[in-house]
Amino acid sequence: MSSFEADKEFSAAPAPKHTPTPWFVSGVRFRMNGGEWHNINRYDEAKKIDENIACVGYDPKTGPGHADAHFIVRAVNSHNALVSALEELYAVVRGECPSLLNEDSGGSAQLDMDIQAALAAAKATP
Repeated sequence: MSSFEADKEFSAAPAPKHTPTPWFVSGVRFRMNGGEWHNINRYDEAKKIDENIACVGYDPKTGPGHADAHFIVRAVNSHNALVSALEELYAVVRGECPSLLNEDSGGSAQLDMDIQAALAAAKATP
């Protein structure tokens, strides 16, 4: 498969629909049912208000909910850039040095499959 075909194969998947980025963890924290909850928001420029996207809750005895909320925000905000970078790198490798992805040439077919699986998972729609 040429690098063009690889690009075409992975760019054909529709982008998942979600609330536009950037997201942030708000300073708002509230308690409910014995646990603490942290809001994940985004600023809606048109409405000039913060919109709530999700709440991350946890029992303070069993989990780091605030860290979880920040982790979710970092993952969402960096998702598109990471997918684009991996697609570009994958296309270059397949086009310029395909032996890196071929065990017969001393490369790794497993890496090839892992990259394809990662891109498919990143572009899957719920």
